[in-house]
Amino acid sequence: MTSRKVHYFELITDDSVDLLDDAVFDALHKAGCDDALVGHHRLDFAREAETLSEALKSAKSDAESVPGVRVLSVNIDSAEIHNQDKHRTTRV
Repeated sequence: MTSRKVHYFELITDDSVDLLDDAVFDALHKAGCDDALVGHHRLDFAREAETLSEALKSAKSDAESVPGVRVLSVNIDSAEIHNQDKHRTTRV
């Protein structure tokens, strides 16, 4: 059994929906994004999962379950991958 750990990353959304709109913000929380700091077009996650891939997939699925929210990219602190202080941007 693999142990769960906290993974840190940022999801960038398109600008058609303001994530700080009260209704959208509440919907994100109800959808499972209560482990993210919310900005106008970004979600900064501290997501617990066995793997980074699992954390990314579940966060993207939770965010996109809110009508109108579309994830464009993800920024991953490369320390998650290489134990360094750099950032990597990946399309999802």
